[in-house]
Amino acid sequence: GLNFNHDWKNGHELNGSYIFDHLDRDTETKTLRENYLPTGSLRFEDETFENNLRQGHRFNLGLESELDSLHQIRWDLRLNSTMNERLVEGSSQTLDANNVLQNESDRYQQLQGQRRNVESEFLFRHRFKQAGRSLSAGFNFNLGDNQREADIRSRNRYFHSDQVLLDSIIQAQNTHSEVLGYGLNVTHIEPLGKRRYLEFL
Repeated sequence: GLNFNHDWKNGHELNGSYIFDHLDRDTETKTLRENYLPTGSLRFEDETFENNLRQGHRFNLGLESELDSLHQIRWDLRLNSTMNERLVEGSSQTLDANNVLQNESDRYQQLQGQRRNVESEFLFRHRFKQAGRSLSAGFNFNLGDNQREADIRSRNRYFHSDQVLLDSIIQAQNTHSEVLGYGLNVTHIEPLGKRRYLEFL
């Protein structure tokens, strides 16, 4: 990550940061399970490979300025972007006590996602000459975009005597959502004396 800060003598301050993260993980799993039933034992074997990839970017920027002794402004900006990918491949089979194949399956999943978000806030503050009295106005903005795609497949085969039963699943998923939000707020603080204040929103 990177950080940046700078102060000007005339009352202006700028700060920012950038963070990047990356994760790439592979997982391979093998399973062997023996089931004992009144009709005989069944052995289940499974092999699965999984890859998870994630990349993220985060950027923050803030500017604060003292316009004069009574007026102050602040602006904040936040940008976020995240990408995710997941791949799963696997196969399994079940055999009886005589090593006769009972069923087998193959599966495949590929998931991809992208999320982006922008947030911004602006604040203006006015301090009156009377101590403790102030008026603030703020505006906030949020924009988000989220996309996700999935490819899911599986194939199963069941063996009964001289028959083979097949079933398969093929799914394609695609989702996309957007978010837009904004708001405005005004706050007035009135001193009542003895460290007591009245706040109007």
